[in-house]
Formats: sequence, C-alpha cells, structure tokens
Amino acid sequence: ISELNAMYWDIYSGSQPPFEQPIDIFNRTKQFISRTINSYKGKETIAVTHADTIVFLSLWVKGFEVSFTSKSLIERKMIDVPFPTPASVTSLKWDDGKAMPTLEYHSLEDSN
Repeated sequence: ISELNAMYWDIYSGSQPPFEQPIDIFNRTKQFISRTINSYKGKETIAVTHADTIVFLSLWVKGFEVSFTSKSLIERKMIDVPFPTPASVTSLKWDDGKAMPTLEYHSLEDSN
C-alpha cells in the first residue's frame, strides 16, 4: 500500500506490455459488453468487475477521455462521475437503437 500511495495509485504510467493501459481495459470491456448483448439480447445481465473498469466505462458514457488522468480527476472530484465504492452497483442500460447507454450508480451511502 505504501508503494501505491507513493505512486498516487497510478499503476499505468510507465507500464509496458503485457500490462494494460486504461484504453486497453476499456476496449476489452466493450468487447465483453458487445458479446454479452448479442448473446443475451433483451435480457438483463450482471457482470462483476473492479473499480477501474467501471471508471473507464463511466468516463466513456459521460463523454470524457478514457485515461488515468481522467480517472484521477474523478478521484479529486474535478469530473462529475462517481468513483465506485465497495459494494456499489453501476448499471448501464442500452435502450433499443441507442448507441450510448444510460448510467446509474448506487452505493451503500445512498441508502443511509
């Protein structure tokens, strides 16, 4: 944890292949979503993932660049995109014919 704190949790800068960059994670996630939508057309599905994956999808939905820099702006509350907390739920919903999903975020803090 102390090493990560010293890096400001930037595990991406300076990482070389085979380690993924934010855009790689985002692209892989979009491929997963596309396969899931095609396989389960008209049905609701659930996927469990880590916070960075959710952050990169949220940035995309809100029209921001998918990058570590944008992620850090969320953490500093400079971009109005929620940073996932433990046990939170982020929902993406594609309405028929729309290219971009709507995003909803729910956390334990919302229920208090």
